[in-house]
Formats: sequence, structure tokens, C-alpha cells
Amino acid sequence: MKTCACIVHRNKQSKEVIEEAFAERIQSQDHFCCDVGFKVFTVSSKEFRDPDKLSDAELTEIPALRELLRDLNASFPERREEEYIKEAEGVLSLIQGSKCDSHTDAEMKNTKRQAYRKLKETLTANLSEALRGLRGKYNALENCLSQAAKESEANCLQNAEKKVIDPTDREKASGYHKTLRAMCVKGGVTISKNNGKVTDLNAVLVSHMEQKVNQTFKDVFERRSSRQTQSVAAILQKFDLTSRITKEFKHPVTLILTFIATQQDKRKTALDKDITQMRKEIYICLRDTIESAMDPVYREAASHTGPGSYTEMQEVLREGIRKLKSTMFTQAMLNALEKFDNMEDHIEKTLKELQDIAAKALSQKHSMPLPDVSDEMKMMKTLRAERKRRP
Repeated sequence: MKTCACIVHRNKQSKEVIEEAFAERIQSQDHFCCDVGFKVFTVSSKEFRDPDKLSDAELTEIPALRELLRDLNASFPERREEEYIKEAEGVLSLIQGSKCDSHTDAEMKNTKRQAYRKLKETLTANLSEALRGLRGKYNALENCLSQAAKESEANCLQNAEKKVIDPTDREKASGYHKTLRAMCVKGGVTISKNNGKVTDLNAVLVSHMEQKVNQTFKDVFERRSSRQTQSVAAILQKFDLTSRITKEFKHPVTLILTFIATQQDKRKTALDKDITQMRKEIYICLRDTIESAMDPVYREAASHTGPGSYTEMQEVLREGIRKLKSTMFTQAMLNALEKFDNMEDHIEKTLKELQDIAAKALSQKHSMPLPDVSDEMKMMKTLRAERKRRP
């Protein structure tokens, strides 16, 4: 029991260190879609591997972790089921709509040509509006990053000196010498084995840039419905190819338009997931750029050994920052904007796929007779109705 108590106490200390370190960078949480907050779970691989102990919440946090994972995953099967039903309905609508089409019916051919022309016009208009909106977000981010880069260049050396290179609250020189060396050896960041204190020069250098860009970044990538009117998510949500057009046509063309609508929703859902990942990459690349630029400086500083090496390491770090500050923050800005550009291109390319889908769906060519799938369509509608009645 004494061993278990020691492990629990040690785990508690580790959790507090991690939570405190995260709290210093809490602004990042808004960029990583974390609705449940940041939680830390610990388990000893030696003492808590016994299956009999896994059910004891006082000894291990595995039950709590499992419960959290169950809650997070509870809605996943339902979302997959909804997506499956919607896509199946779309495919069945295409089959049924195409089956009702008569190849010799000149009026139907003309109607389908009209539908395609309107879809193409709507796609062009919607895409232009979406790209204008995205370019506006790009400009807002560029202005913010540009100002942040200038300010970071002006104050980075002072902050680095005060917080890392020669901090006023540092340990005695002999002890901090080891910390500074460990930081350089490990690429700019080290964690004390004694008290868990993090020494991270990369974080210090990029901190002003991150703080400056946080609010703009939140506005650009906001996901909460009450605040997303000006966000990338809102721009994507407004993109709608078929709602107005469907009212202008009758059966069976409306069935084909239903299929196109499901393909649109499928791509918007996929884009939403892609954007979530891309926004992480855009934000993280600020630090990654600084870390990459400083890497040769850390290696040079770590190469100094023997008497006087502490002062030599400090001077290498100072000189490295002086030389790099005029370029590395600007490069961080350019890298972030390039990734945003790539995101825009990806959105445009994905949405443009709908034009080819519409052209094929409204094509006059059917190489083989199509089956009657009216019963299957009724089945899908029944399944959808049952899902809505679930508590």
C-alpha cells in the first residue's frame, strides 16, 4: 500500500506539472477542437498492470479514462449511420431519376441541359463568393502576422535574455549551466527532472507572435455557431449548389439533384475535417519555423564545453538570435500564409469536383438498363425517420 501511495503521489505531481505547462499555452486549446477541456490521466506500467487493480478507481485512472473515451465516441456510430443513409439515398435517387429518363424524350434532355447550366452558373457564383471570403480571411491573418513579426523582432532578444539565457530567478550558475546545456542539446527545450520546470527558448521566442495572432486566428477558424458568421466554417456552410435550383424542376430531375446535393454535403463534411487539421498545421508552423531556424544555434552552443562554457553558450544564443531575428519571424509568417493558401486551393479543388459530378449525373448516356429502386428508397426514408425519433 505504501508503494501504491507513493505512485499515486508521484502521478499527482506529474499531472500538476503537465497541467501548469499547458495552462501557460492555454490559448492553443481553441485551435484544437477540445470541447471537454484538457485532462491528464496517469497509470504506472509496473504497479497498475495487474488486471485486478484496473477496476479500482482509487489506484488507477484507467476507468475514468475509459469513461471519457466512451463519452467522446458515443456519437461517432450515429454520425456514420447518418452519413451512410444520406449517401445511400443520394445514389438511389440518381438510379431512380436516371431510370425514369427516356432517351428519346427531347423535352427531358432539354430540361437536364437547363439543370446542368443552372448548376454550373450557381457553382461559379458560389465558388467566387467563397474564395472572396477566404481571401478576406487571408488578408486579416496576413495583417496580424505582419505586425506580430515586426514586434517579435523588436522584443525577442530581451524576452529570451530575461526568461532563458540569463533569467533573474535562475538557480545558482553551476546548476543553471546544466539546464542551459540540456536545453541546447535537446533543440531548445528541456524539463527538469527535479521539479518538472520547463525551459523552452522556442516557446519564449514565438510567444509574442502567438499571443498577437490568437484572437484573429480564433475569428478566422471559429466553430461555435453563435460566433462563426465571419469564419471559414461559415463560408463553407453558405456554399449551396442545389437548394434554390431544385424548386425550379420536377420529378425525375429533382431526384438527380438530390444525388448532387448529397455529394455536395459529403465534400463539405470532408472539407470540415480537413480544415480542422490544416488550421492546426497553420498555427503550429509558427513555432516549427522558429525551432528549425534556431537549431544550428543550439548545436553550436552545445558544442562549447569546459571552463567558461556557460558564458560562451549564452553569447552564442544571443548572437544567434541577433542574426536570425530579422528573418525567422518573417519566415514564420510566410510559412503560415503559404499553408493558408494551400487550404484555399484544397477547398476550391474539392468544390470544383461537383461540376464534373453534375455533368455525369445529368448526362444522357446510360449504357445499360437501370433497376427500379423505389422500394429501397422507401426503406432509406423509413430508416431516416426512425433515427429522428430516437431520444
